[in-house]
Amino acid sequence: MEEFELLAQGIFTDDAVDVDYRPGVRIRWEPSAGKFIDKVWEAYIRTSSDSGISVYNGKVFRLDSFARVDGRLSLTLSDIDFRSCIGSGTNQFAAAFPHAPQANPLSVSVALVTIDGRIVLEKRSRIDARRRKYHVIAGFMERDVDALDTQPNPFDTLRREVREELGLILECPLYGTGLVRAVYGSEICFYCRLPVSFERLLEIKANSETDCEIDALETIDDSPTAVASFLVRHATDFVPSGRACLLLYGRQAYGEHWYDGIANLPSV
Repeated sequence: MEEFELLAQGIFTDDAVDVDYRPGVRIRWEPSAGKFIDKVWEAYIRTSSDSGISVYNGKVFRLDSFARVDGRLSLTLSDIDFRSCIGSGTNQFAAAFPHAPQANPLSVSVALVTIDGRIVLEKRSRIDARRRKYHVIAGFMERDVDALDTQPNPFDTLRREVREELGLILECPLYGTGLVRAVYGSEICFYCRLPVSFERLLEIKANSETDCEIDALETIDDSPTAVASFLVRHATDFVPSGRACLLLYGRQAYGEHWYDGIANLPSV
């Protein structure tokens, strides 16, 4: 069973995504839910510190609602912080407070495909209980940097993330493939075909100032067999929204038959 829900699918270009950001609008939880969030956040800080992981209570965007009409994707955003995301983004919170809203932060992720036919993955070892070893390049939409002068734009956020993590300036077309929801939040998935090889990408990263969050870059071949095999073998250590990103890329690149067949493959 997938750990995410596909909310909207299609191919979305920059001019087909509309954002309505309402600064200053925030969730007001009932006292008991607020105390639950405080307790989870304190435990998260302790376990992160024990693992040598620094904690940052960043200002991010909440996805309040969305609509897909006539090939366009419309998003309504408000304010939330990372602390609230940790505290409310669990199955335990949802079970204890079934009628309370969750933080639902909005993130972006991308299947980067190099010119030599490889899909880029990031691998991390310093991970907390919420994260897993593998992901595609991804990150939160952040209010401090993504809403300074204009309405936030997920395409610009993704370009920023790629620049910060890889040192690469994306000048090639970006295509949104869908919006997904997991228990910890929502994510817009993209794909992009790079004009450089993977070896060149490694050189660019090595010679750039990056945020040093990634331990290593790995790849899988851009082929239906290789992607399907990876998804089966890494069902438990691949971030769910990263899995969604690869699946939606595969739907576009390899067809509906491939996409439908993945759901019937057993994990190992």
